[in-house]
Amino acid sequence: MITVNIGLNNNAVENIYQYFMEHKGYKVVSFKIEDGAYNGVPEPTAVLELSTDYKLASKIIADFEKIGTVMTQTCIAISSDEFDMLVYSPNFSGQKQKFNNKYFI
Repeated sequence: MITVNIGLNNNAVENIYQYFMEHKGYKVVSFKIEDGAYNGVPEPTAVLELSTDYKLASKIIADFEKIGTVMTQTCIAISSDEFDMLVYSPNFSGQKQKFNNKYFI
């Protein structure tokens, strides 16, 4: 099980939900909208709990690098029993930060 945060300033809630409903690698267990922030700027945030049969963290990370591009996100916060991290879009060229609970709802 993994939990992800995806900002909604440049994504429609319906598009995020639809994307994961159609993505064969992940199943939506729960989906809610929370008040979040990115770099101190308030941003409504979709919080999804996803189940997956993928065993390799590297596969999940690679998927979310691609998803970050599709969702036009600088990064997506991911938390699991195995790791907590910010997965950055390959298009991002700025300074990257380490995962911190302040990025996670």
